[in-house]
Amino acid sequence: MKKPNNRWLIFTGMILFIALSFSIQGFRIKQIAHFSGDNWEKLGEHKVTLEVQHDEIAFPADGPVLSAIKIKSKKGALNLQRCVIHFANGERKSIELRNDIPAGGESRVINLIGNKSSMTKFVFWYGSSQSGAEKAEIEIWGRV
Repeated sequence: MKKPNNRWLIFTGMILFIALSFSIQGFRIKQIAHFSGDNWEKLGEHKVTLEVQHDEIAFPADGPVLSAIKIKSKKGALNLQRCVIHFANGERKSIELRNDIPAGGESRVINLIGNKSSMTKFVFWYGSSQSGAEKAEIEIWGRV
């Protein structure tokens, strides 16, 4: 019986290793999303409590300058009433929303026309339209 050629096994192993490395690298590239055009990026999330009727999410001051945001509700429904967006340059934008967002739904697109600064804080007021133990989780999404 003939012995397997060690060089052939080493060569095959190297080819498989290189192919696997490229496929993993390609997967990583797909996972790293960047702002561009109509792409929406998740900026933050927050679990809503029934005890408090307003909350806030803070962001780093060196974030991107956004042209629009939207709010998504995961798990539970939420009655989003209004929000105040704070910017790094000290400006604030108050927005009346009065939206019932079902579980898995999202708000209208909130355009930040004329915005020249990054968002540092998102303060929001809500009423819960939750009818179970499942608490809503909101996500803030932004577009450059």
